[in-house]
Amino acid sequence: MPHAEIAVFRGLWSLAEEGHAVVLVTHRLAATAHADHIYVLDQGRVIEDGTHDELMARPGGRYHAMFTAQAAQYGLAPPAGPLPGPAASSRPTTGRRAHPPCQ
Repeated sequence: MPHAEIAVFRGLWSLAEEGHAVVLVTHRLAATAHADHIYVLDQGRVIEDGTHDELMARPGGRYHAMFTAQAAQYGLAPPAGPLPGPAASSRPTTGRRAHPPCQ
């Protein structure tokens, strides 16, 4: 983790320790381990929530899979199995087609 990023996270956690509410939206899951509560979103919907320990206690859960895979990338955990993909969209399709690639 770059030094500037470490400094930012230390600042955020010090605000939280002083009693300030901190909302952190991040893809860096190591930063979530100290959060009071974590919400896992998929396509704009909450699919899991809990503390880091609660979410890690769900071996089939999305957070558990993503955290383990990310930790493995940084050499902090053994490689995980395949990462779960996004949930199937429940949004209706618009019927529009993608444009062909530009040449």
